[in-house]
Amino acid sequence: MAQRETRGATAFGKPFGTAFPQLADAEVEWEEEAYTLSGGAPQVRQGLRMSVKEGYFQGTIRCGQAGCAGGGFEVERIIQFMVQDALEEREGVLVCGGWIGGPEGEEARPCVNAIRYRVRLTYRRRSGEGDA
Repeated sequence: MAQRETRGATAFGKPFGTAFPQLADAEVEWEEEAYTLSGGAPQVRQGLRMSVKEGYFQGTIRCGQAGCAGGGFEVERIIQFMVQDALEEREGVLVCGGWIGGPEGEEARPCVNAIRYRVRLTYRRRSGEGDA
C-alpha cells in the first residue's frame, strides 16, 4: 500500500513521503478560474481533486490557460507552510505565476488565472500518541 501512495505522489520534485514524512495524506480540492485574452467573465473548471492516499498528487497544479509558460499553482508551498504551523485545513486563492505571449512578436503579459483551493492534511500518529 505504501508504494501506491508514493508512486504518483510528488512534491518539490521528489516522492511525497520524502518531502513530507510527517503526513499520512494531503487532499486538495480546487476550481480554476480561467480568463480569456479578450476579457469577460472567467470560465470555471469545477470538481478537481487529488489525494496522496488515492495514489495521485502533484506539488504544482498545471495552469489551464492556453499559451501559459512557466506558470502553475504551487500547492506544495501551501502544504509546507501548513506543516510548519501544524494546520490541518486551509482555504484560499492562488494566482498563476506564468506568462502569456513572448518571443514571437506578441508582448508577454502575466497570466491571471487563479484557483480557489481547500487543503486537508492528515498527520501520521507518533508512537505512543493516543495510548491510554
